[in-house]
Amino acid sequence: ILIANSNILFINYIKLKNPNIKTVLEGFKKGKEWIYYFIPKNFKPDFYASYLKEVDEKHMEFLVKNQLLKNKIVYGVNHQNIHEVYAFGLQNIILEYTDTLGSLEEIKQNLESNLSAK
Repeated sequence: ILIANSNILFINYIKLKNPNIKTVLEGFKKGKEWIYYFIPKNFKPDFYASYLKEVDEKHMEFLVKNQLLKNKIVYGVNHQNIHEVYAFGLQNIILEYTDTLGSLEEIKQNLESNLSAK
């Protein structure tokens, strides 16, 4: 189970009550990277999420620099923008799947190659 919320205080509360629950900070997008430095280590979420359209090169540099690439989840991914996922090297996506994307196995392999390339 992943508990997702955009309120960092709620995420902190969940972590305090049960540190084993996996949490997702929603709305962690370009321009919001500064928030990361204010979250105490024991309360940092397991994942950081945003729409793909809210990711840019600077945000990706931040994720790589702080070893958070494997912790980034993007949503709003579809056949029109999945190439951006591959170009950025993202691995965790919420996909609006259609058969125009090819097989799920091909998509999985492409995402895994992103993982090994970074």
